[in-house]
Amino acid sequence: MKDLTESSIKTYGDSIRAIYSKYHDKPIGDDEEILKYLRGEKHDARKLYKQNEYIIKNIKNIAENHSSRLPQLYALFSRFNTKKLKEFREVIYPYKTAQNKHYNEHRNDFEINEEEVAKISFAKEDVLANAEKIDFPRMKVLYMLMFMLPVRRLSDYRLTLIAKNEEDIKDEKNNWYYNNKIYINTTKDKKKIILDIPDKITSIINNDIIQSDFPSKHLIGNHSQAYMSEVFSKLMVQIYGSHFTATIIRKIYASHNLKTAGETGDVKQMLKNQSEMGHNIQQHLQYVIPLVNLDLTNISLN
Repeated sequence: MKDLTESSIKTYGDSIRAIYSKYHDKPIGDDEEILKYLRGEKHDARKLYKQNEYIIKNIKNIAENHSSRLPQLYALFSRFNTKKLKEFREVIYPYKTAQNKHYNEHRNDFEINEEEVAKISFAKEDVLANAEKIDFPRMKVLYMLMFMLPVRRLSDYRLTLIAKNEEDIKDEKNNWYYNNKIYINTTKDKKKIILDIPDKITSIINNDIIQSDFPSKHLIGNHSQAYMSEVFSKLMVQIYGSHFTATIIRKIYASHNLKTAGETGDVKQMLKNQSEMGHNIQQHLQYVIPLVNLDLTNISLN
């Protein structure tokens, strides 16, 4: 079994502590067997099962009320292979699978109307003002990446690691942040690209994330896609008062990109933005929201 990273230990520990406190009248004690396991200490498998049996007994309630914790719980308990401890992952698995299915089927159900679209601004001054409302550096960086650059898929940043040196970025199996750039290697359209990151973002990354008291090799965090999507949606509620998904923000940006090109005739900039989103022109046009008035008479792709 692969050793746990520091960020994984923290993620699993946070999830266990959060769930434990919901089903007990006290916080979890440091002497609990599951925390001993996470610390790499000797643990008693029988006690670990007994102490965490509440998860099995309350799995339906956990799935209904704390679904964002399911991926972490499943990943943690999948590390145990004794017959008894396997029960945890067997019980959690169907609920985690159902959560993923529901997310994939309904992630774009948010009703877009003119009033909602009008809330979104990609203007630098508006983004910087909104970023001040976000306390946690990694969440602030996520928001700024999604609104100050052509809007990429959320997973591109979820999969980005922090490189220690130039040798790291030669590993093209991962996305990397290094020297104020993000190297996208793993992405849906399979097109590699290097993004220049604005100074306002790199100053937070370099000073508040890399120099953090809780360093992590992940730029944003070691999270599942479903959890990251939920976090992003909560950020949108915090800032705009609406449950915008990352896909909806991408559609709004694509529409504004085309609208701006129609108004200015600057096709070169439009195509650059479209490429940095990870789109070809056909995909870009499919992302247009009808509510955004487009005049494309000035655009010529010939």
